[in-house]
Amino acid sequence: MGRAGLNPEMGVLRKAGRGFPRASPGRSSRPARAILLAELLLLDVLLVAGFGGPAPSSPGGTGTGGLTISMGSASPPAWAPAASNFSVGSFTITPSTAIRVTQVNFSVNVTGGLRPLTYVYSGLPYGCPSYNGSRFYCFPGALGTFHVEVQVTDLVGNAVFANATLIVTPGGGGQPKILSFEASPGSVMVHRATYITVDAVSQSSTPTAFLAYAYYDLPPGCASFNQTNLTCLPSQPGTYQIQVQVTDGFGAYTYGRANLTVVGGASSAPAPVDWAPWFALAIVLVVAAITVPVVIRRRRTSRAEPPEKPPGDA
Repeated sequence: MGRAGLNPEMGVLRKAGRGFPRASPGRSSRPARAILLAELLLLDVLLVAGFGGPAPSSPGGTGTGGLTISMGSASPPAWAPAASNFSVGSFTITPSTAIRVTQVNFSVNVTGGLRPLTYVYSGLPYGCPSYNGSRFYCFPGALGTFHVEVQVTDLVGNAVFANATLIVTPGGGGQPKILSFEASPGSVMVHRATYITVDAVSQSSTPTAFLAYAYYDLPPGCASFNQTNLTCLPSQPGTYQIQVQVTDGFGAYTYGRANLTVVGGASSAPAPVDWAPWFALAIVLVVAAITVPVVIRRRRTSRAEPPEKPPGDA
């Protein structure tokens, strides 16, 4: 058949002298052919045992004999090993009730599965990003109850899940306490000053001196500052219920309220003016204007007249 020949037992087109031993002159090539047939038979047995036999092509993959190639499917391929022994033994959060911005530890124990494993955490509070690992820690920055879930995926796409709960509290004690909050005077004319003061104490480990203050619903002309007292010059009349929020270092806060009434306006009559001082000043100026020139004139006249001569002088 020239340089290439078709071996009917193997069903494979091979070039002569390549892929199998060449028969020497005077010797039979049947042993070499038998060896190749045995190798092909063994390969067929391995394919059937490893991949479950022939599989037709499907929309999610390309059929290549007994091997199905997955194209973006979320489920494990047909030839993947069963995940009967793949599970999460435990998922713990320590402590399960934590104070905000303190360290919280996460730990997952997994059995089975083909390594490496991939970890994805969801439902975490602010300040705790997801981490691809079985152990990590973070410092939660939000208050509340969080239902955290971990998904563990093995090399061939098998996935297992576990859940745990984390509670984040302000910690250190209760919310601040407002002893007094008022505007004095509580009724004031437009553009007249009123003084807003708050007296609060901390109920947590945050020192009272480090409490934060924010004021709301102030009348126009008044601004909020982080301090215990404000000087307010309201510019519009009305009745206002002003508020203050007092917050400690753990985020715990409380509110206080006070009433402020502003009267008057742009159309109101101006306050009466006391003219008496002005009349007195005017009288003094008039008297001075009359008296000063007379005095000056008399002085000039007395200097211009010559002295009188005594009698008997020639």
